[in-house]
Amino acid sequence: MLHNFFHVYVVKTLHQFFHSILRHLYSYHNYSLYKVGDKIRLPRGPSPREGVVEVWHDMHPVWSRICHRDWDTNDAKVVCRQLGFTRAVETVAVLGADLRYPPPNGTDDSPDTHYWPQTLHCAGTEASLSDCPHGGWNIHNCSKPSESAGVFCNTGDCDFDSHSCGYHQYCKVGSCQGWGRRPPPIPPANSTAGSGQCMATNVSGSAQLVSPFLHSSTRCMEFAYFMHGNATMRLAVRLWVDSLPAEGNALWMMSGKLKDDWHVARIGIGVDKNFQVMFDGEVIDGSDGIVAIDNVTLSDSPCQARKCSDLPVPAHGYVMYDGDAAHYGCWPGYQLLQPSNRTCLGNGNWTGDATVCQGRSEDYVPLIAGVAVSVFLLAAIGGTIYKLHRRQNRHLIAASRRERAEQNEYGRECPRRLRPLEFSRDRITLGRQLGKGQYGVVYKAEAWQIAGSRTCTNVAVKQLILSSSDAYMTFHKELLLMEGLEQHPNVVSLLGCCTREEPFYLILEFVSGGSLQSLLRKSQPDEDPGGAGTELTNSELTKFAMDVARGMAYLASKKIIHRDLASRNVLVTDDRVSKVSDFGMSRRGEEYERTTEVPLPVRWMAPESLFEGKYTSRSDVWSFGVLLWEIVMFGKTPYPGMTNHEVRDRIKDGYRMDRPRNCEDHM
Repeated sequence: MLHNFFHVYVVKTLHQFFHSILRHLYSYHNYSLYKVGDKIRLPRGPSPREGVVEVWHDMHPVWSRICHRDWDTNDAKVVCRQLGFTRAVETVAVLGADLRYPPPNGTDDSPDTHYWPQTLHCAGTEASLSDCPHGGWNIHNCSKPSESAGVFCNTGDCDFDSHSCGYHQYCKVGSCQGWGRRPPPIPPANSTAGSGQCMATNVSGSAQLVSPFLHSSTRCMEFAYFMHGNATMRLAVRLWVDSLPAEGNALWMMSGKLKDDWHVARIGIGVDKNFQVMFDGEVIDGSDGIVAIDNVTLSDSPCQARKCSDLPVPAHGYVMYDGDAAHYGCWPGYQLLQPSNRTCLGNGNWTGDATVCQGRSEDYVPLIAGVAVSVFLLAAIGGTIYKLHRRQNRHLIAASRRERAEQNEYGRECPRRLRPLEFSRDRITLGRQLGKGQYGVVYKAEAWQIAGSRTCTNVAVKQLILSSSDAYMTFHKELLLMEGLEQHPNVVSLLGCCTREEPFYLILEFVSGGSLQSLLRKSQPDEDPGGAGTELTNSELTKFAMDVARGMAYLASKKIIHRDLASRNVLVTDDRVSKVSDFGMSRRGEEYERTTEVPLPVRWMAPESLFEGKYTSRSDVWSFGVLLWEIVMFGKTPYPGMTNHEVRDRIKDGYRMDRPRNCEDHM
């Protein structure tokens, strides 16, 4: 853990160091942005909104810098307002504006004399610095360059018509797709009448656009977005902090084929520090497309009214609001100590408790000391126990060895061969719950750069919720089994796992259409008398059966017995492709005999499994036959009108369900 701590610290420090050097070498231009008559400017910044504060002194006539002493946010607000901006994002004072914004090599257009009152105390509401209370002009004793005052201004609104508002591309190594200001007809329409420009990119892959710094008081961000082309495109909005992308922290995402329509998105946020956002455009399928944004506006008020007040923002973290739902997140290097989701109730209260973002590298010294003491005590206790029991029954020793062997295979430590699948949970953002089983809960989630993807991917995360040995054994058996499978179009794929700390995650392919059982039941003809496009055709029903048969044939070729094949465990894509899922009860081998008591899917079980506890690939064939009955009967429960006990008795007597009337011969 100390290695990880030092690695994160060194990498971050080096990044900041080289970032500073690059800013000095390449980014600075001699801007002189000031309004005639206002006598103020910000020279030497990377953009017209950032730099050293200089004012015009009429008596001498020179440009003069302001001493950093007593320089605060209220003074910075007045400077930004005087320059035409709406807010001061950052004051640059104690660290030294001249150190941050050095002059170009070989030049120095800033004066040596610092004229301005030392008693400058603006309230923040003045129209210009000359309106602030002060004791008149004076020569400052700020002799060091590092004692100059600076500011970083920003505006809450940007239509991209006259400039890019400080937005810039984020170029990954070896790749830099082009965001830039584009006039019509690319894209062919704009979000507001009379607006002639927007930020757009022709993407054949992905392109990232980063905003200037936004103030921590921002509570709502609104923007218009546009997607044009025949390809399916995706636009995601992510948080940046400390000039680094906070991977996995997706605030908002939209994908699809939106054609030529502009849409408006609103993101409610609460952040504990000044931040940036990244717009991430991507073409998912197809060769090219256009993604555009326009009219970005920021507000210090909530995006929408709710009965609950805003939640406190955790230190080193953020809160994202989606209607009456709130989702917590932490900056890289920190983790949540409580559940990440809360809901606003009608009585004005939030469900759940407040959360804390704790650094992963905190308190390592006492932890190491505690571990050392624990190891010493355990060694002493273990030695004593060994001396007391060394001559006990050899059968107990053998049993203990078998138990340890079982724990080594299915225990809490991830087996070595699975380590390439290990994925950082910092790059996962959990979403809504999809389902819940005996040992775990399944969530829809987003994973950043998983399975070779360069951006964010929708995934399904199965989270282990129990800490018993049976739960861990079941989890690792499913993980080990799926690890040996190659990608198959009719079997849900394993993408990764998180087993270095609890709760354990199994990261699976996300199948957007839900379960086959749900689709069948929604399409039952008697539930839609008008037949308004919900009833499935016979060819579609047959395709479901064929897809499942192909998936099960592949599993049989890998000597895997599923043991729980049913329509509820088959997922369907938006393109109506069926995929076999849920391997929690699956086992590897040509034959398996049940030795533990677990809840059983009685209505789908073959007689030899039901009465003798034996499973083979032929048992899965029986379950497939019951699945065919479900498909033809649009998801109805097999053996209708019977209890599980009655089903067992009738099957034992040789009973078989009748062929449904609407079942065609080929089925």
